[in-house]
Amino acid sequence: MTLTQSHRILLVFGAVAVFSLLIGFVLGGYVFAPEESESPPEPAAFTAESSLHDDRIVHTFTPNVDHPLEYRVSYHVQSEPGSTIEAVENSTESLSSDTPFVIELEDREPDTEYWVDIRIYDEVDRLVFDARISVGS
Repeated sequence: MTLTQSHRILLVFGAVAVFSLLIGFVLGGYVFAPEESESPPEPAAFTAESSLHDDRIVHTFTPNVDHPLEYRVSYHVQSEPGSTIEAVENSTESLSSDTPFVIELEDREPDTEYWVDIRIYDEVDRLVFDARISVGS
């Protein structure tokens, strides 16, 4: 084997090595490139309505979406002295403008004030509604 033949063999092996390295970088870029994700939809706006009746209180929380979406709801209902009447943590609810979230408190005492603290999170865990509502006396 002559020196020229040795240089050609080294040149071919070097070219193959560089080509293999480039292919590795390209394929590695595809494997490790983060996927482009769609941005989440705009959060829904909620409206709250409370109605006071002789024997009950009804709170209605309505999102401004026509089709049902999943929400995570937590709320606490308390009476004037501070005692908890009802507490729910992280309940999954399918809500829309046609199917709002309703909290109904029965056996209302006429001279008592009641509070509801509510937090609603959307499907991407954004807080979309947070309120403290007081009704009564």
